[in-house]
Amino acid sequence: MAQAAAHFVRVLTDSRDQHLWLAAAPPDEAVTQVLNAVPEGWAATVLPGYALSPTEVAALQLGPGDLREITSKGN
Repeated sequence: MAQAAAHFVRVLTDSRDQHLWLAAAPPDEAVTQVLNAVPEGWAATVLPGYALSPTEVAALQLGPGDLREITSKGN
């Protein structure tokens, strides 16, 4: 199975802090996967026009469905 692209997902916390996640999944699944990983009540949206190619995803050793938070939890 070919590796999918990875999409950047912006997360907005209850206190209005923003976090950036990377999800190796189609855009609609990326949001769902990130929302499942963060506390209930937070919001998530895919950043349109920002995605990593399958080659870039492979270089980062991301498998299908893998998530990575790009920002630290303290930001």
